[in-house]
Amino acid sequence: MTGSTPRALGGLALLAMVSDDQLHRLLTVNVDGWAYGIENQVEHWVDGSGTVHDSGWPACLEPAHPGDGPAANRGEVTFRFAAADVTTGIIDWRPVVMVDCRG
Repeated sequence: MTGSTPRALGGLALLAMVSDDQLHRLLTVNVDGWAYGIENQVEHWVDGSGTVHDSGWPACLEPAHPGDGPAANRGEVTFRFAAADVTTGIIDWRPVVMVDCRG
């Protein structure tokens, strides 16, 4: 298995889907033919004021009203993120390793 230095990307995603129990979060963003998924947490994220967090769910991806439907939440969010290229010889994927909420 090989990897690479993370690449900086930006994209427009539909805002996170949150389960009824509000414990499970899922977001997908499409950039240059790749679908990047984030599920439940990222390893590192930067909030709007520049503070670095070592894990958890990025505040900029959190719906304003998780228990309410789409009408109560903005439908799309633009953010920057970093992903790494991973190759096993069988499959390739690009895990999201950092989200930047500074806009």
